[in-house]
Amino acid sequence: MNIWFFNGQEVVLQNEINKLPPEGYLWLDCATYEIHILNELLERILGTVLHDSHIDDCLNSNHPCAYDTTSQYDILIFHCLVSQDIHAIQTLPVAFILFDKLLLTVNHSTYHVSKLQNRLETNRRRLPKSPRSLAYFILNIITDQFLELRKPFSEHLMQLQNQLLNTDKPFKNWQKLFEFKANIRNFSMICEDQHDAIEQWRQDLALITNDPFMIRLNDLLNHTLRASRHSHQVEGELETLVELHYSIINHRTNEIMRILTVIAGIFLPLGFVTGIFGMNFDNMSILHTPYGYYGSLIGMGIFGLFLLGFFKWKKWI
Repeated sequence: MNIWFFNGQEVVLQNEINKLPPEGYLWLDCATYEIHILNELLERILGTVLHDSHIDDCLNSNHPCAYDTTSQYDILIFHCLVSQDIHAIQTLPVAFILFDKLLLTVNHSTYHVSKLQNRLETNRRRLPKSPRSLAYFILNIITDQFLELRKPFSEHLMQLQNQLLNTDKPFKNWQKLFEFKANIRNFSMICEDQHDAIEQWRQDLALITNDPFMIRLNDLLNHTLRASRHSHQVEGELETLVELHYSIINHRTNEIMRILTVIAGIFLPLGFVTGIFGMNFDNMSILHTPYGYYGSLIGMGIFGLFLLGFFKWKKWI
């Protein structure tokens, strides 16, 4: 468990805590395996405990994004990226439990903590002034991770576009394409859940008129909405590319069939002529003509050229 003390001017990492500070506030960041000692700690410093259902929610690694409130605290469960591989997006929930002078985070991964420490070291003049501001600071880092995936999503979409529209080399990576599409769909659902959780928090704060924190929540809503819109856009463009790929294949097949049909149309009457000359009748006067063979070849050639010109005149080829 990590304990940070914020006094408005600096951040101090503490080893233990026995009571709330008279000024400033505390941030307790703990892993899920440490949650069994939280109620004892909260009872000692705040005189309250977490609800059993909220503890179960914190321990559930598959819990969706959600928001709930009690008379003592607010709880927000938000998903954080633990893998930024666009082919295997993985997230884990982080629970934000907000008291008046204490922010408690329960997480399955500490990735956001290291990111936050780097931000705090470079922005010491703008330290969060309250637990809610600190929660927004962390949530902003998490949503930025989702926004950063827009570029690799677009780059991979361009690669798929070049492969799908390449008529010289048939596309064969269908399994990876559908896995990519499934990851986009999962990414979009997570962003929508994040948006709904923040919106519930905003609606709860809307009961307090003129709360300046609403502006920050609107900013978070905008971030989640931008990530969700981009994922929907990539998914729609991917479906369009697949349809265009099949349209190109069908067009190419039709072109091949048209050429074969023209060839068959030219040689069909010529085959009819050769079939007549192939009949074994004794009384066929043209067979005994000295120039019958050459005349037949010339006639069939002229007739074939005539058919070829006719097809071009009709713009069939």
